[in-house]
Order: sequence, then structure tokens, then C-alpha cells
Amino acid sequence: MTTSRETAEQIVEAYVAARADGIAFLTYGTLATLIGRPGEHRLLGVPLDMARDICKERGIPDIAAAVVDKVSMENGRVASSQKAIVKYGGWPNLCSEQAKVIACNWS
Repeated sequence: MTTSRETAEQIVEAYVAARADGIAFLTYGTLATLIGRPGEHRLLGVPLDMARDICKERGIPDIAAAVVDKVSMENGRVASSQKAIVKYGGWPNLCSEQAKVIACNWS
């Protein structure tokens, strides 16, 4: 069984690969599929928290800010879950982190 830390590493790798393909935002469901856990998007909370730590350790923007709710993606708001918005201290802080992620050169 994969540990949360291993899943977090997979999340970071999957996001970097997605950026290489020109994708800036991933839904929780798409991310779950990319890391080989289709249908398990509701179980990504702890690994995404760990991915935030990995990004901090590596000095890169927090890719978890670019993982968004499917409905928000469809309506153009590109917002993370309510729990994630709280973790960032509100919508303005989340938007700021998303801008850092988008502006980063991931190559």
C-alpha cells in the first residue's frame, strides 16, 4: 500500500507532467486518475497537505493550489475545496498562490 508521503510525491510529479502538457489546473478527479487512483479523489486531502510541504521543501510554488473542484473548473472560478480555501486563509490568498503556480517555469 502506498503511503501518504509517496502519494504526495506522485501528486507533485503528476502536476509537473501536466504543466509540461500545458495544463495549469487539475480537478481532484483528474489528479486521482493521473496518480493511478481513479475514483479516490475524496481521499486526497492528506496527500495534498503533504504535497504542500514538499513544495515548500523544494522552494517551488504550492501546486495544491492548482487542484480545483470540478464544478468550479466548469464555471471558470477554479477554486479548491472549501477546506482548502480555509487552509490558505481565504480566497484572496488562494488566488495569490494560484498565480505563483501559473507564473512558475515548470520545465
